[in-house]
Amino acid sequence: PAGVQLIDQPLEEHLAVLTRVGSRYSAVLISRPHNYEQVSEVFRRFLPGVPVIYDAEALYFRRLERQADLATNSTRERLLEDARAMRALEESIAAEADVVVCISADEARLLNGKSKRPVVVNEPLLARATFSDAGFSDRSNVGFVAGWSAGANSPNADGLRWFARHVWPLVLARVPGVKL
Repeated sequence: PAGVQLIDQPLEEHLAVLTRVGSRYSAVLISRPHNYEQVSEVFRRFLPGVPVIYDAEALYFRRLERQADLATNSTRERLLEDARAMRALEESIAAEADVVVCISADEARLLNGKSKRPVVVNEPLLARATFSDAGFSDRSNVGFVAGWSAGANSPNADGLRWFARHVWPLVLARVPGVKL
């Protein structure tokens, strides 16, 4: 869209654009804690005074806590330790960012006391399902949409493995031949 620039190369390659006379940014939007860690200092240094918005599209420490609930022994302890470290990181990001945006009031409450300003809640576009008038015999197949760029060890990949092992066999038993 007009007025939006996506930086999709390593930030070092983009520094010339950041420092070039005439480059103007009214805000910087950063998603995900690992991205914020990697780039926020550069943006603060090269774009002083430009607000940095942190898109807390999901609180990673909560994901890790949920993973730990399903794990056992040493894996559980490692995940809980990772969750504590991630919580500290995400809370420090909330304290540093000029604006924090969450996708739920529940997650916003967890960061509100850490941020300089109230955390903005931007509800998902599809907050609830809408049902079709078409009967099952008029429909076919299943669509599954998720983000996979975080890799094979992400919670999304965990979710897909769980779905494939525990849910999909039940669907196939009830609707033979259905495609995902």
